[in-house]
Amino acid sequence: MHTSESDLTRREEATTATTAAGATDATDATDATKAADAQPTPVTVPGGFAPGARHVVTGKRVSPERREALIREADVQTRAIMNLEVWKRIAYSLLAVGALLAYWNIYQGGPAWALIVGIGTFVLSALASVMLYMVVERGKANVRTMMTAAGVSLERPSGTKKK
Repeated sequence: MHTSESDLTRREEATTATTAAGATDATDATDATKAADAQPTPVTVPGGFAPGARHVVTGKRVSPERREALIREADVQTRAIMNLEVWKRIAYSLLAVGALLAYWNIYQGGPAWALIVGIGTFVLSALASVMLYMVVERGKANVRTMMTAAGVSLERPSGTKKK
Protein backbone atom coordinates (compact mmCIF):
# COMPACT_ATOMS: atom_id res chain seq x y z
CA MET A 1 0.00 0.00 0.00
CA HIS A 2 1.38 3.39 -0.98
CA THR A 3 1.22 6.11 1.65
CA SER A 4 1.86 9.72 0.70
CA GLU A 5 3.87 12.13 2.83
CA SER A 6 0.74 14.14 3.69
CA ASP A 7 -0.89 10.98 5.08
CA LEU A 8 2.16 10.31 7.24
CA THR A 9 2.26 13.89 8.48
CA ARG A 10 -1.46 13.78 9.33
CA ARG A 11 -1.01 10.52 11.26
CA GLU A 12 1.97 11.87 13.19
CA GLU A 13 0.00 15.01 14.12
CA ALA A 14 -2.96 12.90 15.27
CA THR A 15 -0.69 10.66 17.34
CA THR A 16 1.08 13.66 18.89
CA ALA A 17 -2.22 15.34 19.76
CA THR A 18 -3.63 12.21 21.35
CA THR A 19 -0.38 11.50 23.22
CA ALA A 20 -0.71 14.87 24.93
CA ALA A 21 -4.23 13.92 26.00
CA GLY A 22 -3.20 10.67 27.69
CA ALA A 23 -1.53 7.28 27.17
CA THR A 24 -4.71 5.27 26.68
CA ASP A 25 -6.02 7.73 24.12
CA ALA A 26 -2.79 7.41 22.09
CA THR A 27 -3.11 3.64 22.08
CA ASP A 28 -6.73 3.90 20.98
CA ALA A 29 -5.83 6.37 18.21
CA THR A 30 -2.98 4.17 16.99
CA ASP A 31 -5.24 1.11 17.00
CA ALA A 32 -7.92 3.03 15.10
CA THR A 33 -5.35 4.17 12.50
CA LYS A 34 -4.06 0.61 12.06
CA ALA A 35 -7.59 -0.75 11.82
CA ALA A 36 -8.49 1.79 9.13
CA ASP A 37 -5.38 0.91 7.11
CA ALA A 38 -5.78 -2.88 7.49
CA GLN A 39 -9.31 -3.14 6.13
CA PRO A 40 -8.88 -4.94 2.80
CA THR A 41 -11.90 -5.47 0.67
CA PRO A 42 -12.13 -9.20 -0.05
CA VAL A 43 -12.99 -10.05 -3.62
CA THR A 44 -14.37 -13.42 -4.60
CA VAL A 45 -13.23 -14.56 -7.99
CA PRO A 46 -15.74 -16.76 -9.82
CA GLY A 47 -14.18 -19.93 -11.16
CA GLY A 48 -11.07 -19.82 -8.98
CA PHE A 49 -7.91 -17.75 -9.03
CA ALA A 50 -7.36 -14.82 -11.35
CA PRO A 51 -3.91 -13.18 -11.47
CA GLY A 52 -3.84 -9.96 -9.50
CA ALA A 53 -7.09 -10.75 -7.68
CA ARG A 54 -7.34 -10.46 -3.95
CA HIS A 55 -7.33 -13.57 -1.80
CA VAL A 56 -10.79 -14.14 -0.32
CA VAL A 57 -9.63 -14.77 3.26
CA THR A 58 -6.86 -12.22 3.75
CA GLY A 59 -7.56 -9.68 1.05
CA LYS A 60 -3.88 -9.75 0.03
CA ARG A 61 -2.82 -9.91 -3.58
CA VAL A 62 -1.29 -13.23 -4.63
CA SER A 63 1.25 -13.02 -7.41
CA PRO A 64 1.44 -15.85 -9.94
CA GLU A 65 4.98 -16.66 -8.73
CA ARG A 66 3.82 -16.86 -5.12
CA ARG A 67 0.85 -19.00 -6.17
CA GLU A 68 3.13 -21.46 -7.97
CA ALA A 69 5.49 -21.58 -4.97
CA LEU A 70 2.56 -22.32 -2.64
CA ILE A 71 1.30 -25.08 -4.92
CA ARG A 72 4.79 -26.64 -5.18
CA GLU A 73 5.23 -26.54 -1.40
CA ALA A 74 1.77 -28.05 -0.90
CA ASP A 75 2.73 -30.85 -3.31
CA VAL A 76 5.95 -31.57 -1.40
CA GLN A 77 4.09 -31.60 1.90
CA THR A 78 1.36 -33.83 0.47
CA ARG A 79 4.00 -36.39 -0.55
CA ALA A 80 5.53 -36.23 2.93
CA ILE A 81 2.08 -36.71 4.47
CA MET A 82 1.53 -39.78 2.30
CA ASN A 83 4.82 -41.23 3.61
CA LEU A 84 3.75 -40.48 7.18
CA GLU A 85 0.41 -42.22 6.50
CA VAL A 86 2.39 -45.39 5.65
CA TRP A 87 4.31 -45.14 8.92
CA LYS A 88 1.03 -44.56 10.76
CA ARG A 89 -0.40 -47.79 9.32
CA ILE A 90 2.79 -49.62 10.33
CA ALA A 91 2.43 -48.25 13.88
CA TYR A 92 -1.20 -49.43 13.97
CA SER A 93 -0.07 -52.88 12.83
CA LEU A 94 2.63 -53.02 15.51
CA LEU A 95 -0.02 -52.09 18.06
CA ALA A 96 -1.95 -55.21 17.08
CA VAL A 97 1.21 -57.35 17.11
CA GLY A 98 2.03 -56.18 20.65
CA ALA A 99 -1.48 -56.98 21.82
CA LEU A 100 -1.31 -60.45 20.23
CA LEU A 101 2.05 -61.21 21.86
CA ALA A 102 0.72 -60.21 25.29
CA TYR A 103 -2.43 -62.28 24.68
CA TRP A 104 -0.32 -65.27 23.64
CA ASN A 105 1.59 -65.19 26.93
CA ILE A 106 -1.37 -64.49 29.23
CA TYR A 107 -4.08 -66.74 27.77
CA GLN A 108 -2.24 -69.34 25.67
CA GLY A 109 0.73 -70.03 27.93
CA GLY A 110 3.35 -68.58 25.58
CA PRO A 111 6.92 -67.79 26.62
CA ALA A 112 7.67 -65.06 29.19
CA TRP A 113 9.47 -62.90 26.65
CA ALA A 114 6.23 -62.59 24.67
CA LEU A 115 4.59 -60.62 27.49
CA ILE A 116 7.54 -58.23 27.88
CA VAL A 117 7.99 -57.71 24.14
CA GLY A 118 4.21 -57.49 23.62
CA ILE A 119 3.68 -54.78 26.26
CA GLY A 120 6.73 -52.83 25.10
CA THR A 121 5.66 -53.00 21.46
CA PHE A 122 2.11 -52.04 22.38
CA VAL A 123 3.16 -48.98 24.41
CA LEU A 124 5.73 -47.71 21.91
CA SER A 125 3.47 -48.19 18.91
CA ALA A 126 0.56 -46.53 20.74
CA LEU A 127 2.72 -43.46 21.36
CA ALA A 128 3.95 -43.48 17.76
CA SER A 129 0.39 -43.86 16.46
CA VAL A 130 -0.87 -40.87 18.44
CA MET A 131 2.09 -38.75 17.39
CA LEU A 132 1.77 -39.69 13.71
CA TYR A 133 -1.98 -39.10 13.77
CA MET A 134 -1.47 -35.57 15.11
CA VAL A 135 1.33 -34.82 12.63
CA VAL A 136 -0.72 -36.01 9.67
CA GLU A 137 -3.80 -34.04 10.68
CA ARG A 138 -1.82 -30.83 11.23
CA GLY A 139 0.02 -31.38 7.95
CA LYS A 140 -3.27 -31.76 6.10
CA ALA A 141 -4.55 -28.56 7.69
CA ASN A 142 -1.35 -26.79 6.62
CA VAL A 143 -1.77 -27.99 3.02
CA ARG A 144 -5.41 -26.82 3.02
CA THR A 145 -4.27 -23.40 4.26
CA MET A 146 -1.60 -23.12 1.57
CA MET A 147 -4.00 -24.13 -1.18
CA THR A 148 -6.59 -21.66 0.07
CA ALA A 149 -3.93 -18.94 0.10
CA ALA A 150 -3.06 -19.88 -3.50
CA GLY A 151 -6.72 -19.57 -4.46
CA VAL A 152 -7.24 -23.27 -5.19
CA SER A 153 -10.51 -24.86 -4.12
CA LEU A 154 -10.15 -28.28 -2.51
CA GLU A 155 -13.85 -29.07 -2.54
CA ARG A 156 -15.11 -31.88 -4.75
CA PRO A 157 -17.08 -30.84 -7.80
CA SER A 158 -20.77 -31.56 -7.41
CA GLY A 159 -21.81 -34.98 -8.60
CA THR A 160 -18.61 -36.75 -7.56
CA LYS A 161 -18.60 -39.31 -4.79
CA LYS A 162 -16.03 -39.92 -2.10
CA LYS A 163 -14.23 -43.22 -2.58
